[in-house]
Amino acid sequence: MLHLLYLSIIRSFLIFVVFVGGALAQMGVDGGAGTIGDPSAMGRGMTPSMLSRKMIHNCTLSGLIRDSSGKPVKDARIEVQNRENGQIVFSGYASPNGSFAVANLPTGSYEVVVSSGLTEIREPITLEGADQEVSLHLPSYNSDPGGDKNSVSVAQMRVPERARNAFRKAQEAMHKQKTADATKYVGEALQAYPRYADALTLRGILKLDAKQYEEASRDLEQAIQDDPNYPLAYIALGATYNLLSHWDDALRVLSRGTTLNPTAWQGYFEMGKSFLAKGNYQAALQQFDKTQQLQPQYTLVHLVKAHAMLGLKNYTNAMAELETYLEHEPKGSQSIKRKQVNQRLSAFTCSKIFAFLFFQALTANAQICFSRNPRMSCPADSGCSKGI
Repeated sequence: MLHLLYLSIIRSFLIFVVFVGGALAQMGVDGGAGTIGDPSAMGRGMTPSMLSRKMIHNCTLSGLIRDSSGKPVKDARIEVQNRENGQIVFSGYASPNGSFAVANLPTGSYEVVVSSGLTEIREPITLEGADQEVSLHLPSYNSDPGGDKNSVSVAQMRVPERARNAFRKAQEAMHKQKTADATKYVGEALQAYPRYADALTLRGILKLDAKQYEEASRDLEQAIQDDPNYPLAYIALGATYNLLSHWDDALRVLSRGTTLNPTAWQGYFEMGKSFLAKGNYQAALQQFDKTQQLQPQYTLVHLVKAHAMLGLKNYTNAMAELETYLEHEPKGSQSIKRKQVNQRLSAFTCSKIFAFLFFQALTANAQICFSRNPRMSCPADSGCSKGI
């Protein structure tokens, strides 16, 4: 009798174990102790797949950035990009001791992009549920204090007066739209002092206006090497990279330029164009919104915003933005007769290819005109009068 009682108890225990184990398996739990095995802990309306996502481990990625001599690189720009979907999950700058830390990153594959000036490195990493620390080196970066703001002032003080006078004449010629004279005087300035960043930038802008994009990029890159804290050089170089279809390079230097001068609306406009070309329409809109906040009279913003909204299938607002552009530019060189525009807009939802080609044609010339002012004034027909 006692034997039968033991068998009954064992049978009941096994049934209980099988029942509970099966229930936990259905919920995606491996039977560990704690409230996670309690169905009430799942939350109202939470499905097993939601619970699995909730259980993904978050990690902290930290690191130290050094130059080729082993010294910390301060203020280097850091981006962490998800390699699966291309999304940038973090962007910021290294601390003064060259360190950085990014918390709450889910497990997965990432790429760390570190840049300083024109130097950039990329490091793929994989997070597998544990915190990770990386050590990164910028091979051609020089951490000598000659690159900081105080030393830049010293470098400017070393510019001979002859070079300064020639550069001032070049600026005056640019204001008067006398390109040949500006080219002559900027050449004299650089002959007197070849590392004159302002003059290199102006010559790069002149070459940019002459559609000599490769030569312009070389001058602007050299200007940044000679003065890493001159925002105009970064922004002009970003515009040049856009014209060369180097979208990632453009975003890198434009980000630095707008950091140095947060009110430089041209930098945000060019960043928006870079994101637009990469198909990141939401990011493009964010940059165009910043442009609009800083320079509300720059009417081309409405045109490129319409393009971005088409990419997001926001046809109603795209039509509104284009209408706004036409209202402000009824006789502009890039305007189209209202009737023709409305006819074409009516086909947007029916023909995405047509819409894309149409706006490609419209935005092909939506570039910043640097030639009218060495400080990046607006095109004459843009309704804008404010430069950097």
